[in-house]
Amino acid sequence: MAPSNASAFLVVSDAGAGVPRRYSITPGLSVTVGRGAPAPSPTPDVIRVPAERAVSRRQVVIQLEADRLRVARLPGAQPVIFRGAACEEFVMEPGDVFKVAETRFCFLIDRSTHGAADREQPLNTYSVPQGLTLAERPQAAQLCLRALVEMPAVLKLDLDTGQTLAKIAEMLGRILGSAMQVSAWRATESSADGSRVDLVPLNADAAARAEPPSRRLAAIALAQPDSVHVHDWGASETSTPAITRPDPQVRWSILAPTVLARTERYLLYIAGTSPVRTRSDVQELQQLVSAVTRHYLLAARAQRLRGQVGQFFSPAVRALLLQPGSSGSSTATGISASALERRKCDATVMFFDLRGFSRAGEVVEDQDVPDEEVDRRLLAHHALLERVLGTVANEIFETGGIVVDFQGDAALACWGAPISVTDHAERAARAARAIVERISDMALPFGGSEQLRCGIGITSGPLVAGRFHASPDGTSEGLVKYSVMGTTVNQASRLEGLTKKIGVPVLMSGSVHRLLEPGEPPRRYVARVLPAGMKRPVDIYELVLPAEIGGTGVTPEGISQYETALAHFIAGRLDEARRSLRHACLRGDDRVVEFLERHVIDLRPRGVPADFDGVLAFDAK
Repeated sequence: MAPSNASAFLVVSDAGAGVPRRYSITPGLSVTVGRGAPAPSPTPDVIRVPAERAVSRRQVVIQLEADRLRVARLPGAQPVIFRGAACEEFVMEPGDVFKVAETRFCFLIDRSTHGAADREQPLNTYSVPQGLTLAERPQAAQLCLRALVEMPAVLKLDLDTGQTLAKIAEMLGRILGSAMQVSAWRATESSADGSRVDLVPLNADAAARAEPPSRRLAAIALAQPDSVHVHDWGASETSTPAITRPDPQVRWSILAPTVLARTERYLLYIAGTSPVRTRSDVQELQQLVSAVTRHYLLAARAQRLRGQVGQFFSPAVRALLLQPGSSGSSTATGISASALERRKCDATVMFFDLRGFSRAGEVVEDQDVPDEEVDRRLLAHHALLERVLGTVANEIFETGGIVVDFQGDAALACWGAPISVTDHAERAARAARAIVERISDMALPFGGSEQLRCGIGITSGPLVAGRFHASPDGTSEGLVKYSVMGTTVNQASRLEGLTKKIGVPVLMSGSVHRLLEPGEPPRRYVARVLPAGMKRPVDIYELVLPAEIGGTGVTPEGISQYETALAHFIAGRLDEARRSLRHACLRGDDRVVEFLERHVIDLRPRGVPADFDGVLAFDAK
């Protein structure tokens, strides 16, 4: 039985008569279908259609079973063509079509129809599946062959989606000639329920010559993205809402949707003034072109996404995102669409910067050697940078993080997005220590001192993560990348900059400190600062690392003594702060001690202001 909230129909389209009509089908009943005038008193077990004479008076018997239609050719009837082959008996899915000579029989289920319907209804709008149909008429075959010959030259231009569809529309216009209007459109929703859309032309020249398709018809087409939608203004419109005719000369139109994502919806539109028989040929062509174009665009999208996943995501995250058939995955790309959607989440962000690389590049360019030698040294210089950043990325991947972006000799990484984890702060701290250790082992011809070869800032908190689209009109066309944004990200960059002023490889925010286990990894409260360009103070902590890899190597006793000195400083007790900083457990070459002592010394001559809160403000990044 068909679903109770749906009605099943057999849609009959005779290329000669040109008026598609639909006939309701009674579930579970064997129904004979054949050529003939409608009976004065129709019965539910017989459907007579005003088809061409090639259709037999008793052509097929059909029976509706659930949402499938069983069809059998009757003895002595004309051949029945289904999916390109002559068949005696077959089962149709909704949207399938079989043909007898030039007459098409399409099986449809209308799930929006309620209550009884007239047995025979004129049909001015109907849909057929997109796909590589069998072009049985010579004219249709010729059109399809020409399209297949010309399409590769268009697709290999590797344009964005809108430009590709515009070029496809131009190609169809050349093939079909001036008697038909061909254009491509981008659709955006103009109503909350999607029942109306706004249309933006993709090929301005064609759009200037042609009226846009009906917005109601566009909404109908976009609701069924796997079908090509045909509307014939020659049919009666008593059973459907009126659809605006774009031009008095237009007799029919064909709309083929291309839906790549919720915000990426496009339409190829053909409006014709030619006879209905010609429309059938054009319909075959549109089905072919739309199917090939859609599959090409989806494949290109999948290739870009897979390349991004492989470049920036760790193997573990990559396996989750590319797992076929996973929950929320895109069947077209095999990539978890829900995981890459833009969302707000709690995560940890790291900003890494390599010390001395830019300055070393300037030195190479300033050397008094032939230009060819300068070029060779610069290439070697950048090859070394690739090795360093590859090492950084590997440590990020080893801890389950992602590389969001490379920015010259810097890298931005994240833990907790796109896959949520509870220990994102611990993973980032572990990766930071590993990165410093690996870089300290490298033989680098730059980096200032042998110890301070890099700076790392780490922050935790809310951020927005997901695919971001950079385009002039705010649509999803243009540059697409996975990114993270928010104050948490900005803080990480500012903390990395402060590592230069304080003289340690790794600084983390108080939000990271609070997420870590007490004392593990070891860290020291350095100060409360107001970074340049930020409005709220941040508590910053040093990730304590051994002196041999560039850290301060401060002991647990030294951490306690320093934090006592910091408490005196924040309270405005400068003499007590200075005495604590000179305790024997704090080494004389401790750069964090030197940092705080400089501020104590600078403040003593002026005295402590009445509104002093211990916050150290920085004017430069």
